[in-house]
Amino acid sequence: MSTSSEVLALSSNGSKRWGFPVPSPGPHEVVIAHDGMILFAIPGDSLIYALTPEGRLKWTFNLMGHARDNVLGIAPDGTIITMNAGKRPPKIYKINPTGELIWAVEIAQLVGRDGVSLNNSRSIIDQLGNIYLAIGRTGGNNFYAINQDGEFKWAITIEDPIVSISAIPTIAPDGTMYVIGDHSINAIR
Repeated sequence: MSTSSEVLALSSNGSKRWGFPVPSPGPHEVVIAHDGMILFAIPGDSLIYALTPEGRLKWTFNLMGHARDNVLGIAPDGTIITMNAGKRPPKIYKINPTGELIWAVEIAQLVGRDGVSLNNSRSIIDQLGNIYLAIGRTGGNNFYAINQDGEFKWAITIEDPIVSISAIPTIAPDGTMYVIGDHSINAIR
């Protein structure tokens, strides 16, 4: 069994342009920022990696806990939203495009209680920089809106009762948010 993997860049004909070695298993998903920067997290690792479009390491950010299945969100201003789902207490981080921390918020403070889960959750960011994400918890709201400063805006229940939730949000051009949960599809305006 291999102890390393690669993040690859391929040309349009499928030939390898470059490879960047990473711990195995490699990232589940890679996100491309507005400036072409390549961002990813690796399950079981505590780092967020940022590569140049040419495949050189630009910076890393230590989440101080496992990244798990963390899919990074990119705000219109280029800032990055990420989570450290594998550490207690879990936090949401906002990082600037150079890899420096802007703010970190404990999720228990955000939702007003402990015992939350971030399994396979993805954040999404609207044009104003508001952040939306699913936070698994039993018997309560589980989809949250946070403003660009990391402050609570609102919360709703998209599936109940739950212990954890895997939610994939997206925003349509008219501003309607669609959230696919474990057992439902939701439209939020």
